[in-house]
Amino acid sequence: MKFVIEDDYNFRVYSMFNEEIFHYQYDPHYKLSIQTWKSYMLTQDVVSIYQYIAKFAFEHKQLIIGSLSDLRTLAGAFDSSNEWLMKEYMPLAIKNGFRFSATVRPEDSFADLALEEIVIMARALGYGSQYFIHYSDAYHWLIQQLDDYLPSLSTPNTKK
Repeated sequence: MKFVIEDDYNFRVYSMFNEEIFHYQYDPHYKLSIQTWKSYMLTQDVVSIYQYIAKFAFEHKQLIIGSLSDLRTLAGAFDSSNEWLMKEYMPLAIKNGFRFSATVRPEDSFADLALEEIVIMARALGYGSQYFIHYSDAYHWLIQQLDDYLPSLSTPNTKK
């Protein structure tokens, strides 16, 4: 895999065949990570990408409170990466301020079954998580959660 940084808020990941398999964007206003997962991925690819997200966010001083994951074109089964994600990555993310996740369901049936496992694991960790068919529904739900959680972002401070 090849990681290509575009700027302080974006990077892309390419396969060994130079196919884009992942795109990361950060919205500093909402402290929101937007992730577009593409193609078939192996467990080690998923783990490597999440490790890179953590490194990139740390190096660019990004506090991630919410995450929008677009999995529509993702394919594969991710049992072992799900376990790593929920036992290793997410507890640290929550400790560092992560609170909400909106996920657009994959069209691939195996990837969708793997997502069902994450639903159960996410509830046990106690962060707000919802799954959607349409990207716009996921985005609007997540922005509402972030607006409610971070009212100072959407409402000017009127105290004098």
